[in-house]
Amino acid sequence: MKGTLAVVILALAAVLAACGGDTGDDDDSGSARSESRTDSDRAAGEAAPAGTATSGGGTAGDVASQDSSFQRKVIFTSTIALQVDDVAMSFTAVQRLARESGGYVEESSMSRSNDEEGPKSATLTLRVPADRNGDVIASLRTIPGATVASESSRSTEVTEEYTDLQSRLRNLERTEAQYLELLAKATSIEDILTVSDRLNTVRGQIEQAQGRVAVLDDLVDLATIDVSLAAVVARAQGSGDSGPSSFVEAFEGAWEAATEAGRYALAASAVLLVAAIWLAGPAIIVVAGVVVARRLGRRTVASE
Repeated sequence: MKGTLAVVILALAAVLAACGGDTGDDDDSGSARSESRTDSDRAAGEAAPAGTATSGGGTAGDVASQDSSFQRKVIFTSTIALQVDDVAMSFTAVQRLARESGGYVEESSMSRSNDEEGPKSATLTLRVPADRNGDVIASLRTIPGATVASESSRSTEVTEEYTDLQSRLRNLERTEAQYLELLAKATSIEDILTVSDRLNTVRGQIEQAQGRVAVLDDLVDLATIDVSLAAVVARAQGSGDSGPSSFVEAFEGAWEAATEAGRYALAASAVLLVAAIWLAGPAIIVVAGVVVARRLGRRTVASE
């Protein structure tokens, strides 16, 4: 019994190793049975009308139903940058669009300038139903006071990965069920520990695959839209003007320039006058001293 159980455990371990790969055929034995059918069986199967049983155990109607239910798994992501007159108002409008479409705001942030009262920019990450993705983007373009600065979209098909994960899950769940049967039949502690260890490994792989499937389902069902809002910077008055549009404007500009130049000239004259006054005092004292000295010198010579 113990030797047989060990052989079964090794066989299941080999199956588990095959399940751990990226590829996962749903049922290899079923494929072998399909290839071993006789020519008459294949002919009968091909001639069977829709809805009747075939030699493979299914019906042509079942195959048609599976084909019609096949759905591609596509992940949609978009990015749109808007220049807006009022960041706070547009921020609220984007949040409302997400809610009205049946989605939600996954993440958002807003920055505010120190020298201004209103916010300067904002970013939002929206998750909306995939079938409403185009409608939401169209609504974002028409937000009052908003202008589209840039926009991009991308789609990623994950059908193959999703199908492989589903096949791998089925194989792992079958392996888990077989390990559970072995665990129920195990009698020795060594066999129980061995089967339990294998069972825990399989359970971990199942949960990992289920988690990835859940992530893909979420990404496929809800499209992601990254929205950035930036306040429109007011252009400085007169910037971008190529010149005066009339003689009156030219005359007014020249008059203002001449007046400004006159002010500077008058200010310069006042500075020179003040400087002259400050310099005149010491100069007068020096000249007076020289005159007095000369007169004193003359008197001394005359008295001798």
